[in-house]
Amino acid sequence: MSRVVARAILVVFLLAAVPVGVDAQTISDDDFIEQLGQASSTKPVDRKRLARILFSLAATLDGGKSSVQLLQGNVMVPDSSRQAVISLLRARYEDYARSLARFKGSVTELLDEPNSLLRFYRALVDGQRACWHFDLHNRLIETYGSETDLFSILSSRESCGRLRRAVFQPRVEAIVMDALVEQVYQRQEILELREALQDLEQLLADLQEIDESP
Repeated sequence: MSRVVARAILVVFLLAAVPVGVDAQTISDDDFIEQLGQASSTKPVDRKRLARILFSLAATLDGGKSSVQLLQGNVMVPDSSRQAVISLLRARYEDYARSLARFKGSVTELLDEPNSLLRFYRALVDGQRACWHFDLHNRLIETYGSETDLFSILSSRESCGRLRRAVFQPRVEAIVMDALVEQVYQRQEILELREALQDLEQLLADLQEIDESP
């Protein structure tokens, strides 16, 4: 057997060993997110990879949660309004902490069932809500604190940036639309089943009335 033939056979075996739907070359999370912007691509989205990315973003946000809370001690507020601003900051942080906990729970469930449209939709919504509360808290910091303070939460800010880039990529939007369409279809299907059940109940009532008539 020639070396050329032997190499060709080896290449065939190596290609066969690569699982279907998995790229032979591993790409970074950022590159993966950018590829989701290829709206014309017919390649299915790797839902498991996307779920792992969302889980990683939630974990990073959770890891930086204490740093976000510590920013409250650096604000420079006049004594006349300090108590009101501090109370508002604490309330906004609590909103952020609660929404982040929901996001963590949603992505954990998504990891268990990455192809679930409902769980995917819920994870995206909860993630956006967490980052929205994160922004609300930071706007007060920007107003009464220092720009340099925000460097301590840079990883959290970057995580929310990655989340938003992923959410608004065309191929991810298509998944969201599929989830919404499925919900509408299921809702319509339930309505039709209820109508059919009502018709059946009316039919049984009519039959019973006929049987009881003299």
